[in-house]
Amino acid sequence: MKISLTQKCELISKLEFLSDLNLDVKEYLAKKAQLIRISKDDLVFEKGDKGGSVFIIVSGKVAIHDKDHVFVELGKGKTFGEYAISERLGRSASAKVIEDVSLLRCTYKHFVSAENKFKISVLDKALLPLITIRERMLEKDQLEEELTKQKHIIEKQKQELEISNKTKNRLLSIIAHDLKTPFTSLIGASEILINNEIDESKIMDILKIINNSAKQAYQLLDNMLSWSRLNTSGLAFNPEYLNIYREISKTLELYKVNVASKDISVSINIEKEALVWADLYMFNTIIRNIFSNAVKFTPKEGCVVFDCKIENNYVKIFITDTGVGIPDKLMECLTKHKLLESEKGTENESGTGIGLILCKEFIDMHAGFLRAQKNDKGSTFIIGLPLV
Repeated sequence: MKISLTQKCELISKLEFLSDLNLDVKEYLAKKAQLIRISKDDLVFEKGDKGGSVFIIVSGKVAIHDKDHVFVELGKGKTFGEYAISERLGRSASAKVIEDVSLLRCTYKHFVSAENKFKISVLDKALLPLITIRERMLEKDQLEEELTKQKHIIEKQKQELEISNKTKNRLLSIIAHDLKTPFTSLIGASEILINNEIDESKIMDILKIINNSAKQAYQLLDNMLSWSRLNTSGLAFNPEYLNIYREISKTLELYKVNVASKDISVSINIEKEALVWADLYMFNTIIRNIFSNAVKFTPKEGCVVFDCKIENNYVKIFITDTGVGIPDKLMECLTKHKLLESEKGTENESGTGIGLILCKEFIDMHAGFLRAQKNDKGSTFIIGLPLV
């Protein structure tokens, strides 16, 4: 396709900012302007590309767009690219050919050359206002982008605050309800002893109640403090090699009375030299909470068994009981880090729901895993800690 100088001049006149220039200037620019052809679906320029040219459509169609959003479709005689005529500005949108197109391209250098030759002002009078508009558009886009980011940050902080408030309310509920239970037992049992309202043969039973209640209150307080420190970055993580058999045995000593009162048998099928790389406090807290749950939900004359094996670069500790099984909402607690609503044990033992979520968070700090599975009778908890 060829076009004459006269036709080029007519097309150059389409540029509004050249409307006041005389014919000589327009002819000069027409001689300098380049006729280019671009096929359908190709890009004239892409968003972010360097500016420096303005285009006049001789034939065909062009779509101005940003990603999938099309701002406008332009046909014969239309112009585009003015807002980035200066080489120091990048394109604010893309231009894609939607029908084979022929374009007349005038560059920034052409206009500078015309100014120097004819001693006129083109850029100052016409293009600089366009550049100013373009710069303002960029500033507006940047401001909107920053406001959007700030909005997302505020929304996220709002959600975190709502979660924090719910957790705080749940903790207050635990303090108000679950912590009251062991102290009620302590006060009641001690008053019986103080008032001599019981035969000497029953004193040991009362002392067991006091002992169990004190341990229950202590475990609750310890879990709450640990969970609070963990969520305020106040709990140090100091792993070391631990003897699994010895640490589990020490934990079982704490629950001798509970186990004996329900006539539950406990077996530790673990080699006495087996080691695991873990934080001592966290490991004992994990074993204590899972074992106390096993005892809590195992009926009289049941059993709890500890096993251990190395598999897939993990030390896996299995705690299996013959209890009532795992409720579905317990699985949700483990997968979503939710506080589990307290449930009574087989002998009406109370709990808080903090214990298991604390175990899960401690195990996550070790880059391990905590799983639970239902058995034909009872359940198995699997603690996986990486080999070092």
